Amino acid sequence: MATDERPDTAPAVQPSDTPRWITAELLAETIRVWEPRYGRSLSTVEAKQIILAVSWLGEVLKS
Repeated sequence: MATDERPDTAPAVQPSDTPRWITAELLAETIRVWEPRYGRSLSTVEAKQIILAVSWLGEVLKS
């Protein structure tokens, strides 16, 4: 494993109002991808917000 890679781990707690399609694994992957770009640790709430924003952007671009 490279030094900048982390083992795959899912967050233990999902925000209570998280849509069903946002899995713990998706939250973990979002955190893994985006934390280096933010330069700090991200919470699962922030990861959920990123996922929803990207989903919304995809919907806008489709229309």
